Amino acid sequence: MNFKSDNICGVSPEIMTAMIDANVGYQPSYENDDVTKELENRLFEVFETPVWFCFAATGSASNALALSLMARPYEGIICQEEAHVLHDECSTPNRFTGGAKLYGISGKDVKIDFDKLQNVYEHAMSMKPHVALPRALTLSQATECGTVYSLEEISRTCNWALERGIKTHMDGARFANALAYLGCSPAEMTWKSGVQLLSLGATKNGAMSAEALIVFDETLAQDLKYAQKSVGQLYSKARFYAAQFLAYFKDGLWLKNAQHANNAARELEEIFKNHAYEAYYPVQSNALFIKLDNQLATHLQESGVGFYPWTKVTKDLYRFVTNCFSSKEEIETFKNVIESFKK
Repeated sequence: MNFKSDNICGVSPEIMTAMIDANVGYQPSYENDDVTKELENRLFEVFETPVWFCFAATGSASNALALSLMARPYEGIICQEEAHVLHDECSTPNRFTGGAKLYGISGKDVKIDFDKLQNVYEHAMSMKPHVALPRALTLSQATECGTVYSLEEISRTCNWALERGIKTHMDGARFANALAYLGCSPAEMTWKSGVQLLSLGATKNGAMSAEALIVFDETLAQDLKYAQKSVGQLYSKARFYAAQFLAYFKDGLWLKNAQHANNAARELEEIFKNHAYEAYYPVQSNALFIKLDNQLATHLQESGVGFYPWTKVTKDLYRFVTNCFSSKEEIETFKNVIESFKK
């Protein structure tokens, strides 16, 4: 019963098989192999438009690489105040951009509040050149606390940014989980809504190590390969990254995995509801946040349930994250554990 993260699970058999199949013979290096070329065509189909892309070792590297294409050292990057790029990437965005400032903006359900977004921008405009002018905007989809921006929210925010010359990026570490929740197309959730760059994560959703930066704007893609190489993210055996993504998309595996994880989170939510514990945020992807009294939290931990405290938001808040391998047996055992709790 480990609900600490979706990074803890193994690799989908389909993806592991694809990597083994790619491990035959010789292939050109540095993303010039046949498997990567096949992925390029597949991405065109998935996103319904030509794209430029590169691989990255981690989601943090993909995010930082994207931001380095968007903002210069003396410029600003707008994000939500709980965003991964602000709190969990050890100043990597600052390092990759050469020092760009990150503006964390609060908002309901861990989304950027539109009015506060405008206030930050207007303040920066009124204080130039003393305050870093925002030139980039990054949205986490799903958010750090599992909520999902609607298509209308994405479109409104991105179009507002683009009208002001602000480039737009989406941190898609759990992109598939958000897609599964909204039931829309990848195109609708990205470039059709104004997103120019996407950090597409597969590692949390059944891949071994597969992260990619997808660029929808050709002007931003011109220096992509140079930027990738300059930060050590150009891989000699890129075919093994490409093979993972090809299997990830095949027969809708990525959405099946994501939907399974999302459903498991809702099952946990129902179990908690039956014991009068309500979710702190709407459960819209594979993350569940619950306020627990200390006795129940201790009982769960002592019973072998893995989860994390999330006290940076509020006291007694805990995070439970399901994954594409979360089983019915695991959920049932958890149900039995919580039912055995006696205050």
